[in-house]
Amino acid sequence: MAEVLEAVGEYEDSELSDEDLMLASAHGDEGALDILYLRHKEAVLRFLVYRCGSWAVAEELLQDVWVKLCRNRFSYRVTAKFTTYLYTIVRTTLIDFYRKQPPFSDSVDDLSPSDMPRDAHQPDTLLEQDEQQQRLREALNLLPEEQRQVMQLRLNEDLSAEEIAGIVGVSTNTVKSRIRYATAKLKQAVTDE
Repeated sequence: MAEVLEAVGEYEDSELSDEDLMLASAHGDEGALDILYLRHKEAVLRFLVYRCGSWAVAEELLQDVWVKLCRNRFSYRVTAKFTTYLYTIVRTTLIDFYRKQPPFSDSVDDLSPSDMPRDAHQPDTLLEQDEQQQRLREALNLLPEEQRQVMQLRLNEDLSAEEIAGIVGVSTNTVKSRIRYATAKLKQAVTDE
């Protein structure tokens, strides 16, 4: 743990990009991987929870993602944003996970409001946030899988259509179309209630 804290201190004042950190890790700088992990673990974990519906499973998958990232660091080349590279690994890890599982629903209906991150400094808005999150989860579950996947990447990770296209392996126009249709369905579903 002391080594991780030392590595964090080493980069703390630096404005190295994720891409630079990944390249540094390929040259043997283990501290760079620690920084990348600290920067991205929460966002990846949230995405995995949405996709698999379980914090415990998501945490295991996060470790699998990071092992794959560490193994692939020597072949990493900057061809896109690091997050595109990272979420491609996340996506393939989820695909591998679901291939090994018996069929079951990947619905997020089973998530409790306590499973969702929220701002604890605004207790007067927690109920309203929980209700909004529940309506959004229900509406997301009604979307076709392809639309749900791109919307989760767009909403949770704020990725561009181009980045999402690279992750899911379709054209940018297809991603834009899926986002447009999904947005319309989500607006209708949330306003109908």
